Amino acid sequence: MRRSAAGWLWQVLKIAVFFQIVCYGWLLFRAQSFAQITEFTRRMFSFAQSDYLSVSMPSVPLAALLGILWLLLWDLLTEVTGNVRFYRHWPVPVRAGLYAGMIYLLAFGATTSTSAFIYFQF
Repeated sequence: MRRSAAGWLWQVLKIAVFFQIVCYGWLLFRAQSFAQITEFTRRMFSFAQSDYLSVSMPSVPLAALLGILWLLLWDLLTEVTGNVRFYRHWPVPVRAGLYAGMIYLLAFGATTSTSAFIYFQF
């Protein structure tokens, strides 16, 4: 069954409105007081430039960057060869290096710092 253009646009509009409501709900969890909620809401609809609501670039650990590069290379090799198990035909020392690299990235990315459960903040 084919939808009309108006029906399709109405569905997209409903999804967009729901997404905005969910994002605003996240804002309620982020705020530490009702005054901060009202300030966030006021700034959202004022369209004024503000450093208060700007988001800084997060610091990404080196292991995460190397892991992303590793996975991109893995995906590229899978696409080029057309085989998910492309590494099966490689010599054993090369495959061992592949496995060692993955284990190293997993161990290097592990952290010993504790992180509190998000709902313990409330």
